[in-house]
Amino acid sequence: MLDRDHIENIARKAAYVACKVLGLDQCGCRYSVALIDDPTISEDGLLDTQGNVIQLNLATLRPFSTETMPDPNIKTDEDRAVDEDYRHMMKVCYVVYHEMRHLYQKRAVEIYELNRFMGSSSFKPLESSKKCELWKQEMQGYELGVQGILADGEEIDIEADANDFAYYLSNRYPIQLPMQRTSRRLGAMKRKYDKVEVPEV
Repeated sequence: MLDRDHIENIARKAAYVACKVLGLDQCGCRYSVALIDDPTISEDGLLDTQGNVIQLNLATLRPFSTETMPDPNIKTDEDRAVDEDYRHMMKVCYVVYHEMRHLYQKRAVEIYELNRFMGSSSFKPLESSKKCELWKQEMQGYELGVQGILADGEEIDIEADANDFAYYLSNRYPIQLPMQRTSRRLGAMKRKYDKVEVPEV
């Protein structure tokens, strides 16, 4: 598995890429990346919304499983070690993209609220009013301790959206890969973000 320095380096690059693709740098949104090691937290990634800190939890962060990312060409122990590092790198990127999308959602709601308060569109909205209202309600539910799953077993929109964005961007950086699944939301992300060049880092 990757060591702490490699994880931090990959995470910082992934966060930079996500920031550029999402346009967070253009709307004055600052963030940082931190590594924590807390076995009492079950999540492998968190967003500290007070300081906009993307936190990776080394206590639970593990490579994607071989079932998730199978490679039939693995023959030797050396191949297995390289493959594990690759799966670990992809998991780090995925977690960072997921949390950066939560930061985007937070910023979208903040801009929506500012425009409503000022009675104008002084700031360019990141998402529709309907989407921002939904995200705002779901974020308030999180503050009240409601988890990310609805009664019917479906994910709430902010989680489904963050998962889809993480999947989308994982197929563009660090390696361009063909997407193995699609949906209405993924199609909309492709139309919106494929136009944005992935920066070199």
